[in-house]
Amino acid sequence: MKKITFFLVIILSSNNIFSQRLPSIDELMRLFEENNYTCSYMPSVDRIPIEYEELYSIYGYDVEDDVSELRKAVDDFCECYLPKYYDEFDKINIELIRLIKNIKENGFENFQFTSVLAKQVFINLGIIPSELEFNTFPLNVIEKFKLYGFGAIDTIDGTTSGERYFRGGKSHREPESWFDLPRPLWYGQSNLVGYSVIQEHDLFKSLDEFKEGDKTLTKIFFGSKDELVKSIYYELVFQKLDNYREWVISDWEKKVICEYRKNTCGECVDKIDIYAETKFKRGQYKVFLKETDEQAAAGAQNKNDYVDIIEIILNMSDDINGIYSYTSWRYDSQSCEFSSGEIKNENTVGFTLECLSEGNTYDAGSYTIEIIDKGTLRWKSDDGGLEKVFNYTFIPIE
Repeated sequence: MKKITFFLVIILSSNNIFSQRLPSIDELMRLFEENNYTCSYMPSVDRIPIEYEELYSIYGYDVEDDVSELRKAVDDFCECYLPKYYDEFDKINIELIRLIKNIKENGFENFQFTSVLAKQVFINLGIIPSELEFNTFPLNVIEKFKLYGFGAIDTIDGTTSGERYFRGGKSHREPESWFDLPRPLWYGQSNLVGYSVIQEHDLFKSLDEFKEGDKTLTKIFFGSKDELVKSIYYELVFQKLDNYREWVISDWEKKVICEYRKNTCGECVDKIDIYAETKFKRGQYKVFLKETDEQAAAGAQNKNDYVDIIEIILNMSDDINGIYSYTSWRYDSQSCEFSSGEIKNENTVGFTLECLSEGNTYDAGSYTIEIIDKGTLRWKSDDGGLEKVFNYTFIPIE
C-alpha cells in the first residue's frame, strides 16, 4: 500500500512534457505560410526568419527541453522538402507560360477552361501519361457538382479486375475536400489508376466576363503506380490577367498520401519493422494486479470492498501507445493514456502520461517500460521517484 500511495504523489507532482511532438510536413507548410516564415536567417521583402521560441511553444517544448529533434525536423523541411516543392511549382508555371504562348501564336485566344490548361501542362511535364484518353464529365455531373473537367483511367497490369478502392487506398472514406467528386475521381479497382482534372467556377461566364484578378480553382487528382504512394493531389489557383485573355497561377498546393509513411523530406518510404532489433514484438503487453488491503478488510463481510487494482496495457504496433489505470478503495482513481511513445533501446520503450482523476486532466510526466524477461517488466519514472516490477501477459498481433 505504501508504494501505491507514493506513486500517486509522484504523478501529481511530475512536470509536463506530455504535449511535446514533432510537426508533420503539412503542418510546417501551413505554419510557414500563415506566419510568412523563411528558412533564411535574413528577412526578405515579404517574409521573416523562423521564430523558434514560438515554434517551441506550439509543439510543447520549454526553454530547458532538448529541442534537437524539433530543430532537425525543421532543418530537413528547409533543406530537402521546400526546394523540391517550389522547384516543381516553377516547372509547372514555366510550362503554363510556354503553353499559353503557343496557343496564342496559333490563334486560339479564347481559352476559357483552366482544367484544359492544367491537363496539358501536366501531360507536357510527363506527370500525366500522354497516351491516356480523357473524357469530359457528362452534363449532369457538371450541373450537379458545379464543376467542369476530364477524367481518365489507366491500368497497372493490363487487366480490369481487382480489389475495389476509394481515392487510391483500400481504406475508409476520410472526410477530405474532394469526398463528393464523381467517378473516375478515385473510385475503381486496386489495379487501376484514375486521373481527374477539374475546375470550379461559374461555367456560364465567357473569358471576357472574367474581370482582372478573378480566380478559379483547378484540382488535379490521381492515383499512383508507385506501390509506396496511394494518391497525389494538386490544387492550382488560376488568376485572370486583364488585356491578355489568359491566366496565371497565383497559388498552389500539393499533397501526397503514402501507403505507409513519409520521411522527414516528405517522400513516401517503405514500411520498416521498428521492432526487428529489439526484444519487443508486435502485440499487447498487459499487466493486471489486484491487491486486497488485508488489514482494512479484516472482519469485513465482503473483502472486495477493500481492493486496489492496477492495469497497464502497452500496445506495440506501427505506433506505441497504451493506458495505465488505478482503482482504489480509499484513494482517488486514475485513468491515464500513453503519448509520444518511442523505442529507447532493445528492451525499453519511453512515453509520457496524461491522466484523468476526479474529472481533472493533468500531465503526469515521463516513464519507461523495460522488458526484463518473458514474463516480467519494469515500470519506472524518468525522475527516479518510482520503480516497480510487474508480471505481464503478451497477446501477439495476428
